Amino acid sequence: MEESQPTAVMVGTVTKTDPLKVTVEQRLPLDDEFFIVPKRLKGSFKAGDGLLMLREQGGQRYVVLDIL
Repeated sequence: MEESQPTAVMVGTVTKTDPLKVTVEQRLPLDDEFFIVPKRLKGSFKAGDGLLMLREQGGQRYVVLDIL
C-alpha cells in the first residue's frame, strides 16, 4: 500500500477566489474543477490562503481539508 501512494498530503496557495485557482507545489495554478471542497469551506477562501489538501491517486483531483 505504501509503495502505491493512493493519496498524498499537499499544501497549496489560493491565487484567485472566483473562480478558485490554487498553486500546488510552486507549479501553475489549477482551476476549481481539480478540487473537492467541503461545504463548510466554500466561499471562505482569500487570495494568499494556504490550503491543506489530499491528492487523489494519479494527481488529478485534490480534496481540500482545511485552511492553514
